Amino acid sequence: MIRSPTNKDGKYSSQPDLASTNKTDSESSSSFVAVRKRKERSEFEELREEIQILITTIKTGQEAKFEKIFKSIEELKLQNNTLKIQNEKILSSNEIIEKKLMQTTELYNDVKKTMAILQDDHNKAINKITALEEEVEEIQRHHRSSFIEITTPINENENILEMVTNIHETIGFKPMEESIRQCYRMKQGTKKPILVEYRNGQKRNEVLKLAKIYNKNNKEKLNTDIFGKQKIKERIYINEFLTPNTRKLYYHARQLQKLHGFKYYWVSRGRVYIRKNDGDPAILVKSLEQIESLKVEATI
Repeated sequence: MIRSPTNKDGKYSSQPDLASTNKTDSESSSSFVAVRKRKERSEFEELREEIQILITTIKTGQEAKFEKIFKSIEELKLQNNTLKIQNEKILSSNEIIEKKLMQTTELYNDVKKTMAILQDDHNKAINKITALEEEVEEIQRHHRSSFIEITTPINENENILEMVTNIHETIGFKPMEESIRQCYRMKQGTKKPILVEYRNGQKRNEVLKLAKIYNKNNKEKLNTDIFGKQKIKERIYINEFLTPNTRKLYYHARQLQKLHGFKYYWVSRGRVYIRKNDGDPAILVKSLEQIESLKVEATI
């Protein structure tokens, strides 16, 4: 049997001081709990502070980011406004340009119409001038249809009528006295040919035909020896009295014969003709433009 220990006075106590013991245990337990609670509160406070710091840090970072974003948004708004203003200016400028372009287009169309009218008037004027020139040419050609042109050197104290009569006798033309209307030497030109006007074109054509036959049948051709012995014997040429325009066409026809392979060129009744080769049809030469076209065709 276990006994309770004795106290200092030697007295035994059968009952321990449970109340005191319980009190002490309770105080110890309460103290432990308090310490533990304080520790827990301390850890909690630290955790809470850490969380608050973290939240503050995150919040600060977020605020900085938001501030940056807001700033960027403001800059974008500003840029957008600037672009909007620029776009409005561009649109306004485009409208002005479109209006000016429309005005320019209208002006261009008006000018184009005016040019077309002027060109049409010009073409009509050219055609009219050409028609008038052809009419004048025809009048001159008809007027000269009874003339011949005799190219022979000038002699001192020459008698033109006597010279013409000698030529007529030489080629075999026997005109009646009234066949010749007039004869005279021209004052213009380097060679100053003799012009003979007959009463009609038939007599003129007869003289031309007889002169051609004479030159064909006589080796020395028609020359100045018929006027008597000359210091220098020269050819006498009898041709139609051509208009200035026909004379120019005749010159270019001769160039076609010399340089571009045309075999024949001649004048008949005041008009110029050319022929490329034997058997080819005769070509009536009407203008210098036609001459140029014939040159081009000859090179193909």
